Amino acid sequence: MNGTNRTLMLDGNSKLVGSYTTQYLLHVNSIVPTYSQTAWYNTGDNVSLRVARSLPVGGPLSFLGLRYEFKDWSGDLESGSSSINLTMDRPKALNANFVVDYTPLVLPAVLLLGILGGVVLVILRRKRTKSTPPEEQTADATAVPKFCESCGEPVEEDWTHCVHCGKTLRSPETVQS
Repeated sequence: MNGTNRTLMLDGNSKLVGSYTTQYLLHVNSIVPTYSQTAWYNTGDNVSLRVARSLPVGGPLSFLGLRYEFKDWSGDLESGSSSINLTMDRPKALNANFVVDYTPLVLPAVLLLGILGGVVLVILRRKRTKSTPPEEQTADATAVPKFCESCGEPVEEDWTHCVHCGKTLRSPETVQS
């Protein structure tokens, strides 16, 4: 009989013998609920634990294709193998470590951001074109660029000095086009 409580009816001389077995607690913790467990094992028991290398994230995010990827075991035993064996010679605590693989979200997110960026650029260009008066648009298109006679760099028409070489621009007539 296993258990700690006994009910006996003694009706004469009896001899009672108790036998005890030492047991140790194994506690496995994980973010994947399937692999979290607590169990008692006899001294010297060999325990085999195995986890899947990859499995889908459950719940409302499962439709996004997110997955748990096994990383390693930590705690009283360190290993990168998905299958381990241990001997119960004392109480033990292990962590089955998993990471969430967000790769299925990366490509759609990049595409979405690219499309949104393109839409924003189109809106901003249309807004800029509409806000610039037509006479300014044609003036900019027909303006002849001016250059410094000393260094040849472009200069604005109303500048008195070249910002590139520092030379004095004498008058609009001396600035060549």
